[in-house]
Amino acid sequence: NFEKKFDLLLSDIAPNTTGHKSTDHLRICSYIYDIIDIIDLISNKGSSFITKIWKGVEEKAIIKKLKSKYQDVYYFKPISSRKNSSEIYIVAVNFMN
Repeated sequence: NFEKKFDLLLSDIAPNTTGHKSTDHLRICSYIYDIIDIIDLISNKGSSFITKIWKGVEEKAIIKKLKSKYQDVYYFKPISSRKNSSEIYIVAVNFMN
């Protein structure tokens, strides 16, 4: 058990890329699933979680999993991100556990 819990979890983590979009997407998703697996242990009620993700097949499953834990979940693409980049952020607000 963690002694301290957090109001905001911010993940800009990313694996070294291989250049193969599907592989890179699955690798970053693996990190995100690892975070989601411990989110109940480290998050205060009402907290938020923001994570970078590369668009791909696991994206909807991650959104669904987050929607079971957070009141609001949505996408955010920073202006600084290239338009043709598959990089986006998922923002989950108001942890309900």
